[in-house]
Amino acid sequence: VFRTRAAVSTAGLADGETPLGDFVADVLLEASGADLAIMNSGGIRAPLPEGTVTLGDIYGVLPFDNTIVAVRMEGWQVRQLLDFIARRLGKGGFAQVSGVQFVIRGGRASDIRVGGRILESDRAYRVATIDYLYDGGDGYTHFEKAGPAESTGIFTRDAAVEFLRKHPDYEFKKRDRIHWEGSLPMRMMR
Repeated sequence: VFRTRAAVSTAGLADGETPLGDFVADVLLEASGADLAIMNSGGIRAPLPEGTVTLGDIYGVLPFDNTIVAVRMEGWQVRQLLDFIARRLGKGGFAQVSGVQFVIRGGRASDIRVGGRILESDRAYRVATIDYLYDGGDGYTHFEKAGPAESTGIFTRDAAVEFLRKHPDYEFKKRDRIHWEGSLPMRMMR
């Protein structure tokens, strides 16, 4: 399916943005055509090896039968969703994102930009995620509250395979989408 220059680790998924998490969020964004994408770190289960990446490797990374959905959310709802994500730092359910950048400050999301532009509270955005999160998995109730989801009918892992075939030069790297300011929460100092 693809060749990597180095192994791509699952390390740090609960603690912040990671190269593998950015990749999966990029997959959701492209497959849905949304403005931004949110993927729970817990849905990303295995690293990618150095060298040849097989279909089996992709299934190992994304082993669940999740499909990609898109939800229309007002800017203020996106802010609430990102605040929820900010409070999950270092816990299960922390998200990986694409199409959005923000700073976690004092347990809240600030300096939010979607597509490089400042988040507008009264503007509607298309937010991509997986059906598991839309249905409230990992405590993500914000999606369903926003309204009905538009299903793409595409499994996340199938979209990942297609993405890698379309982007043979994709570089797995942290893309500085989520910044964190302040002292470390006590749970992360153990």
